[in-house]
Amino acid sequence: MNIQSKSIVLMILVLSAAALAATPALALGGVETDARAGDATNGGTPEPAAAGFSQVRSFVESLEPGRAATCGRLTVVPLHRTGGSPSADGLLTLEEALEKRLVVIREKDGGTVPRLILTNRSQRPVYIMGGEILSGGKQDRIVARDVIVGPRKSGVSLPVYCVEHGRWTGRTEKFYSKQNLGTHELRSNAQAGKSRSQEKIWRKVDETNRSLGVESDTSAYQDAYDHGDIRDFIEEAERRLLSLPEAPTRVVGVVVCVDGEIVSTDLFASSALFRRLWPKILRAAVTDALTAPSMGAGAEPAETVGTAGIESLVEVHLAALGRQGYTVRAAVDQGKELSHEDDALTTGALVFEGEIIHLASFPAPAEEDQSQDRIGRVQGINRQHRSNRPQRSGQAQTSLLPR
Repeated sequence: MNIQSKSIVLMILVLSAAALAATPALALGGVETDARAGDATNGGTPEPAAAGFSQVRSFVESLEPGRAATCGRLTVVPLHRTGGSPSADGLLTLEEALEKRLVVIREKDGGTVPRLILTNRSQRPVYIMGGEILSGGKQDRIVARDVIVGPRKSGVSLPVYCVEHGRWTGRTEKFYSKQNLGTHELRSNAQAGKSRSQEKIWRKVDETNRSLGVESDTSAYQDAYDHGDIRDFIEEAERRLLSLPEAPTRVVGVVVCVDGEIVSTDLFASSALFRRLWPKILRAAVTDALTAPSMGAGAEPAETVGTAGIESLVEVHLAALGRQGYTVRAAVDQGKELSHEDDALTTGALVFEGEIIHLASFPAPAEEDQSQDRIGRVQGINRQHRSNRPQRSGQAQTSLLPR
């Protein structure tokens, strides 16, 4: 085994630690916070952790990383795949369903923070991506994880967290979408579904707004996207990168890096579904790049790492996703959920009609006293891997976002 292979194996072993057990719900300030919102109604004991292994492995092995596009601190690596999923192409997205007035989302029983009620009036299933920001009601919410609601279904309990803790009054009776996602840290905490996830999400919302210079009377995450200066950066990124899925080969997902470190991975069953959701993924990626803290001593800017180095890191990351064990349980309404968490990654996937519709992976949320230690370990692994691989030359980079 050569040095590079040993380095790859080392990283995979670290990322493949045993999955953490699900954390039970508890009360926080009189408000129910559900560690895995929706599980009580999903029915049954989770299947063994190895049950989802082969399906994820087969899925990620069908992917091929494309050429990275670097914009200052932000780098995106498209993921290509041949073939597609008829099941995915038949889904309505949240925006499509709302625009046609085929879905209604409202508060539950006059308002309870971790639950909303959804009705699907369509003849088609509706897909709601984990991390979607829902505006309206008594306060804005972020969807905890992926949900597919069957045709003509009513009263479906949607797991959510609050992203506007300074308001509890009804602007509107129903919820709507401004087509935005949470940052990778908001999505990671929501997907992990821990007992302190709500507390961490509130803190991350405040940190995001503060780092962007956004003043929000109600501490609303959505106000960051409504800020004029932020919109300018997002529009510039859209001009440069929005056409990414229109590449000659089929792009079904993307790995997002900030300062040369992977912050999020989104993989879809088909290029058509990815194209419909890519604009909001890109907007969240720009927000990640704009709000990322100053690089620590161990981090390397994308310009130093090089696109070839990031592409190679992505290959190792995908291999690790395919080697993890996954817990399998019934999803909120349709399909099954796959989940894995260790001290490096939190990964979730939604399976519908036998196909992985969407897989999302993020750096695992860390306790405050553990975060710097975990970041140091992950950066150390990344540096060790990079030091043992050859660099390719001649790859152009585009500077977009200010450093």
